[in-house]
Amino acid sequence: MTHFLESVFGSDGFSESVVDKTIFSTDASMVKGKVKYVVFPTDTRQIHQFVLYARRNKYDMVCRGGGSNLVGSCNPQDSVVLSFSKMNAILERKDQFVIVEPGVSFEKLNTSFKDLWLPLIFFKSQITTLGGLVSRNTPHVHLHKKMQHYVHELEMIDGSGKLQTLKNEGCGFEGTLGIITRITLKLENRPQQTSYTIFNFLELEEL
Repeated sequence: MTHFLESVFGSDGFSESVVDKTIFSTDASMVKGKVKYVVFPTDTRQIHQFVLYARRNKYDMVCRGGGSNLVGSCNPQDSVVLSFSKMNAILERKDQFVIVEPGVSFEKLNTSFKDLWLPLIFFKSQITTLGGLVSRNTPHVHLHKKMQHYVHELEMIDGSGKLQTLKNEGCGFEGTLGIITRITLKLENRPQQTSYTIFNFLELEEL
């Protein structure tokens, strides 16, 4: 496999070091898995080639964003881990629509535009990636909306190696439909001011 990975990803596009295997063997759940290799794709072509190779040779693969998952669903089982840390570009904006790669962090997106934002609220915005938010269909903490509400279109490579384009029905499947390679979002206008009020209650009845 080493020869194939080097031919597709380059010598610096994959790793079998003990340090990287240890880092990518778990996520925020702290559930330990086993890593065969870690690869760092930079474009859809590389992912397509690897999916076909893994399919032919029956290798297990796991996609990895920021590793903020708390339930261990992206932990490897003697798998090749695809890290999207190098696919982190905001590719295009047209009006309220933005096309991004799956490795873009929530914080990067929401600090890139002064007039638009993705109004989700959670506690790991610096490391959580948009690919992960789409895969989990992450809900808003306060509003009755999920990530699906903001997704206009998804580009993904399925298990047979075919490039598929889906609407927001592709959210929430945590990689079982395919590997997300591009996301088109419809963002909302950024409010001029936001505020929160916290009330403390000693008893439920006081609420």
